[in-house]
Amino acid sequence: MPTRRNLLQGLSLLPLMAACSANLPVADPRYLTPSGSSLHRVNVSRDRIIRTVVGHRPFRRQGFNVSAERQGNKTLIHNYGHGGGGITLCWGTSHLAMELAIQTNEKRCAVLGSGTAGLTSAG
Repeated sequence: MPTRRNLLQGLSLLPLMAACSANLPVADPRYLTPSGSSLHRVNVSRDRIIRTVVGHRPFRRQGFNVSAERQGNKTLIHNYGHGGGGITLCWGTSHLAMELAIQTNEKRCAVLGSGTAGLTSAG
């Protein structure tokens, strides 16, 4: 005998099933993803901007910094200032940081930061 819970669960699926069986117009092939999903047009205009957030990523006009700095008996290797481009620059700049670390002949190190540059440096 069906319970109230089973009935409500079954009814909650009705809108989903109706949407799956609807006769939707065929999308223009220009607006399909590689998997065939339809991309909807976005209404973009300046008057629709809700807010602007800046300063999320460190940006340096002179570019990113990959350098070694000696402090006491420790060597600090800096790898920062990608300005939001860390995902595309991480392998190259992390390789440069690794080359600087190898020159120190140290056996132990610590990586501070868990952005893309920090994670690829640690890898």
